Amino acid sequence: MFEQNINRVKPGQKVVFYLAGNKDVVYEAVITSVGQSIQQDTHTIECYAQIKNSKDMINQQFAEGNIIVSSNDANSVPEAAIIRSENNDFLLELNNETNDSNYFKPVKVTTGRTYNNFTELVGDLPGNKILTHGSYNIQIE
Repeated sequence: MFEQNINRVKPGQKVVFYLAGNKDVVYEAVITSVGQSIQQDTHTIECYAQIKNSKDMINQQFAEGNIIVSSNDANSVPEAAIIRSENNDFLLELNNETNDSNYFKPVKVTTGRTYNNFTELVGDLPGNKILTHGSYNIQIE
């Protein structure tokens, strides 16, 4: 933990992490204690966490992750669903559905934060189904 972030970390906070570059398997832990001294060479502070399920882990194995310091609910879509054009963001909303075709119309949206390949939608949301993957393959007419 870098020293400039230490005031945001407290025992009881959730940690999500993965091992050895394998981001497909996510593990969880809970912060149990936060160090009180700064490592002078790295400007970091040690934090300790209790891992919820450590059966597949090896002692001293490298891990990378995030400490969840706060959270809130937000409407979001995969980043791949957003079409950016001329400083505007659009989603493709289902306009008409037939037996062999789906017709979409572009709907302007306001986006917020992006995290973990999802982007927050702020304000009014599309009222119908939206295309979440493959929008780069769609030709807008």
